[in-house]
Formats: sequence, C-alpha cells, structure tokens
Amino acid sequence: MTVLSDALPPVFCLVTRGSAAMSSAHDAAEAQKTAAYGAVGKWDLAEADAKECVKRNPKFAKGYHRLANAQQQLGRKQEAIETLKTAQSTATDPEKVPGIKKLLRQLNQEVAPKPAQSGGRQVPMHIAKELQELQPQFQKIQRELEQIESKLAAYTRQKKRLALVEREVADLPEGTNTYRSIGKMFLQTNRDENAASMKSEEKRVDEQVSSLEARKNYLNRQKQSVQDNITELLAQCT
Repeated sequence: MTVLSDALPPVFCLVTRGSAAMSSAHDAAEAQKTAAYGAVGKWDLAEADAKECVKRNPKFAKGYHRLANAQQQLGRKQEAIETLKTAQSTATDPEKVPGIKKLLRQLNQEVAPKPAQSGGRQVPMHIAKELQELQPQFQKIQRELEQIESKLAAYTRQKKRLALVEREVADLPEGTNTYRSIGKMFLQTNRDENAASMKSEEKRVDEQVSSLEARKNYLNRQKQSVQDNITELLAQCT
C-alpha cells in the first residue's frame, strides 16, 4: 500500500519512480546494485533487489543469475535451481550469461544424493527402494519450507512498511488530503479512512503469517518423520 499526501511531495516521487518502466540500462544498474550487496555479504538485500529486478523485467537474464546466486548464499539451493530454470525458459538470450549454466550445474551436483562409500556393506534391495522413495519426499518438504521462509521474510518487511506509513499518516495535520493506491490508480481518502485501511491490511498480513507458521510447523514435523525413517533404514544396513 502506498499513501500520498499533499504535504509530502517526496513520497510521491518514490511512487513515481516505482511505477516507471525500467530501461535496459536500469536493469543493468539494478543487477550491479545486487552484486554490490553480495560483495559485502548482505545476501538478503541482494536477493530482494534481484527479485525486484526480474519482477520489473522478466526477460533480463542477468537478474535471474544474481537472484539465484543470492539464494544459494542464503542456503536455499533448490529455490536457486528453480530460478535458473526459469531464466532458461523465460529470459532473453540466457546463453549470453554463461554463469547461469555453470551455477545450475554446480547446484545440481550439490543437491544430488551422495554415493555410498565403497567397501561398505551392500544395501539390501528393499531398503534401497524405500530410501529412493523417501528422498523426493524430503526434497519436496525442504523446498516448500524454503518458500515459506521467503514469504515470511517478505511479510515481515511489509509489516514494517505499514507501521512506518501508519505513523506518518497519524502525524499529518487534520484535514490533509491523502491518497491510497489501488492498482495503478490513486483514491483520495481522509486520514482516518487511510488509517483504517492500513489496520485492515495489517490484520490480513497477520492472518497470512499465522497460516504460514502453522504450515511450517506441520512440514517440520513431516521432515523430522522422514529423517527418522531414513535413519532407521540406514541403521539396518550396519
């Protein structure tokens, strides 16, 4: 949600910049900004910048590469793989960014199951089959957990923005005209209406966070169950 005020022209400048179409030069600048964050280890900011970059221009191949690199550094390797696959199918000339194939190959090697140590006891066929069935379950759960963590982080940032705007609106003089964004349009509202709208948005965000947390807890229990099953099966091989 964006709130504009007649008394706050700088806020309008921020909205105008956010709604303008990005040129290719702007895309490159955003990608470099992402790289700058990565250079100082601020991978969460690098990820947020790269996401904004590919959101504005889904055809910008280098933006996907920067995003996948940040996701890898944050430990979300499966999500990084999906990002790179999206680059290959969606971006313009992804082959001109050789880092995409290289990083995808590296990540696939890292998430691939490690071969059993040679010289050990051979795994019985029925146990090997069960382990093979459990592996995709574990990967699916892990992938969804990573997605939930990403969404929770986004909602945390959204709540901070809402709280900031809410304080700014509360400090406006009585009778100040304010505007609320609805898609690409702006609706003139009074201060109280805007405050009520933000309260409603905060409630919606809290409900989403609560739902995601419940799902996260459920998935963690499922993950632990799968891990226990794998441990038990491996113990039978010793």
